[in-house]
Amino acid sequence: MTKPDISKLASLSPFELKDELIKLASSDADRLMLNAGRGNPNFLATIPRHGFWQLGLFAMRESERSFSYMPEGVGGFPRREGIEERFDLSRAIAHVPGVSFLAGACPMCATSLA
Repeated sequence: MTKPDISKLASLSPFELKDELIKLASSDADRLMLNAGRGNPNFLATIPRHGFWQLGLFAMRESERSFSYMPEGVGGFPRREGIEERFDLSRAIAHVPGVSFLAGACPMCATSLA
């Protein structure tokens, strides 16, 4: 295996550099190369993801509520008045995944970002 010219590698884009490093690592048959992918984890944090989807469902319901006189599947801009009361997470849906996360995150956001 020959040593790469570092100055040549410095001029490459990140994608070209990745390809050159793979070629270099693969050039020796006695070496096992582990391909770890793009570096993204193979897991996700499900609790905030559930919270995100619950927030989206609330937004969709609010949108549909503003155009309730229209056929199903049509929404508009939510009405601001009373939206906080309608976004009460502690009542009937407290058992739904992500709701307790939102119930804790929303007050923190209201005080930190206000």
